[in-house]
Amino acid sequence: MEMNIGTVTRIETDHLDRFKYCFMALGASIAGWKYCRPVIVVDGTYLNGHYGGTLFTACTQDANSNIFILAFGIGDNENDKSWRCFLEMLKRAYGSRDKLCIVSDRHNRIRNAIEFVYLEAMHGICWYHLLKNLKTQYAKSGHNVTHAFNSAVRAYTVDEFEYQMQQLDSINEEIRGYLLDVGYEKWSRLHMPTNRYSTMTSNIVKSVNAVTKAAKNYPIRALLESLRQTIQSWFCKNRDDAHGTFTKLATKHEKLLMEMSNDVRNLKVSPANHTLFEVRDNSSSYMMDITLHICSYKMFQVDQLPCSHALAVIATLKLNVYDFCSVYYIRDAYLNTYKESIFPVGNKSEWNLLEDVSNRVVLAPDQKRSSGRPTEKRKKSAYEKSQFVKCGRCGESGHNRRTCRNMVLLNQNDRKLK
Repeated sequence: MEMNIGTVTRIETDHLDRFKYCFMALGASIAGWKYCRPVIVVDGTYLNGHYGGTLFTACTQDANSNIFILAFGIGDNENDKSWRCFLEMLKRAYGSRDKLCIVSDRHNRIRNAIEFVYLEAMHGICWYHLLKNLKTQYAKSGHNVTHAFNSAVRAYTVDEFEYQMQQLDSINEEIRGYLLDVGYEKWSRLHMPTNRYSTMTSNIVKSVNAVTKAAKNYPIRALLESLRQTIQSWFCKNRDDAHGTFTKLATKHEKLLMEMSNDVRNLKVSPANHTLFEVRDNSSSYMMDITLHICSYKMFQVDQLPCSHALAVIATLKLNVYDFCSVYYIRDAYLNTYKESIFPVGNKSEWNLLEDVSNRVVLAPDQKRSSGRPTEKRKKSAYEKSQFVKCGRCGESGHNRRTCRNMVLLNQNDRKLK
């Protein structure tokens, strides 16, 4: 906290001074958060150290859609108390924001903690975990639910969404009821009352977990230092990238805007009144209100980036296209996100500790990791079902073709010439 001004940390112990929880949010991350889109992705992963435990992670995305780490926490396991403690400290460090969306998997403990701590935020779930359940329960007939469900998740209009839901109905009529029980607003960006900015999965946290995989074997003090080094390294890399950006938008969104502009030449614009325009192509037409930033196809207002229809109207009126882009995509936001620096903590012998810190006793936790080799697979939430696996070689269940060890008679007609 002395080396990185504005950093928020916390250590919580039980009545016997044994370690329970800790939290770390670096001051530079807190300062950069207001320039990132108001979407937080949270998840937990197991620790492999002597005492086990869980590493909690919260992150978002910057103007160039890079992963921006907000905070780390450590607790005993993914229970209500540990998740609530982590989210309470996250809110204390970062506060809340208008139209905030928190994305996670369907873990009951995360949902309970979000509903308790972030009453004003919307909770969205990762569609990939939901898809896995659909494939487990309803794809046994041989039909592929992935394309239809993925299209329904990313649909911009009611008609498009309903068409994809009808495709799912043709596979299994029970799918619609299952997804309705989950709540369309939890996984469909069309029905989400707040903007998820196309953050439809929790993959960015999974990526952080993959990078910090080796550190999960470290003692807690070494683990926290390794996590700080990771954030510092990413800050330096992205700051250099931001200073090397010379377009109005960050590189990725500038490229998307250029791709959209390639379709403008095939569109025809007709004014309905001084603010409302009809944009037509060879097969369809859409209404565009340029003053309200509204397009009937809804891509414009969902992505916060002018679609080809909006670009056609903007070009007709000779307006500045960048005035219609989200402030979370511009180069200035990218630069300001990494304006502050992250510093190493230095040699312990040179630390100037406060008396209440140096005199505090923190003993080892009252738990140890279970005996045996630690699992390398992530723990599934209660909603995730085990996927049915059937071997394509011998036809038996419980394994796949790659791991099959059964003797199979070769049929002359099934042999393939190489």
